[in-house]
Amino acid sequence: MLTRDDVIRMALAAEAARVAEAERRAAAEAEARVRADQEAFARREREAAEARAMAAADMTTYTLTITEQQARTISTACELMARLGMGQWPEALSHLPMQDSKRGGDHISALLPYMAGLLVDGIDGWGSHLGIRGARTPETARTAWDLYAVIRHRLAWDAAVERGLTAGEFRNWRTMGGVHYDDPEHIGKEPLATIERAPTT
Repeated sequence: MLTRDDVIRMALAAEAARVAEAERRAAAEAEARVRADQEAFARREREAAEARAMAAADMTTYTLTITEQQARTISTACELMARLGMGQWPEALSHLPMQDSKRGGDHISALLPYMAGLLVDGIDGWGSHLGIRGARTPETARTAWDLYAVIRHRLAWDAAVERGLTAGEFRNWRTMGGVHYDDPEHIGKEPLATIERAPTT
């Protein structure tokens, strides 16, 4: 017959086993994420090298020196252009000099039926829109999305380094979970742009 102490010992042993298993799983997940980060870093380096080689061989390229705020402005402008290409016209309202910005929602609601009659496939730009990979989405929108994603990614990682979230090579998944830390997907036909932070003097 089990005594009260036996039951307590068994419960403690079970809890210790549960904690050990949780720690083992957490360590395995952390190791898998490190491997994924290493592979992603190698892939980024490889893709960047391939993009540079392709650009140098087949097309004219340009170098633009800009400030951080200018980079953010270009990224925002590219995102807006991409979203407009998908039919998401309400995104433009936040950039217009509105008399009463609080009434933006009223304007959107009033224009939805009209825009649904203008845009392809009956999309209204609010409840429905094209996808960035959609056949009817203009290529300029995909090019703009790629630029937006590349700049957003660089700025996010630079900010993470400044805040001490990462040393710069590997992603800290506990504090860097946002999509802006993800490697930019290559959506358009143009090679992915490259962006590097200029060395500080």
